[in-house]
Amino acid sequence: MTRHIDDVSEETRTRIYALIKDLEMIVAERKDLEAAETELKEMLISELAENELDYVETDHSKIRYTAPSVSMKLDSKKLRQDLPDLYEQYLCESERKGFIAVTIKSE
Repeated sequence: MTRHIDDVSEETRTRIYALIKDLEMIVAERKDLEAAETELKEMLISELAENELDYVETDHSKIRYTAPSVSMKLDSKKLRQDLPDLYEQYLCESERKGFIAVTIKSE
């Protein structure tokens, strides 16, 4: 049988609500930090691309930049539906977004 929050003592409710409030604050902070991280990475990508750098190492991190690119891929779903022996006509262009890989060094 499931109990309702009103079925527990005021002290227990207070502890539970405090934990929930702390969790909500951490979740909100995490979202803010993730947004800030995304913005910083985009700025870093722009700087690295503008200066034609693909690798930067500091005392605490390694940054590897991969520029945007276009690749050819096989549309296997369409290939399966149509003629498998004529796969070349089903090649489609796919853009690949530039990205960076960040490695934080352990101390």
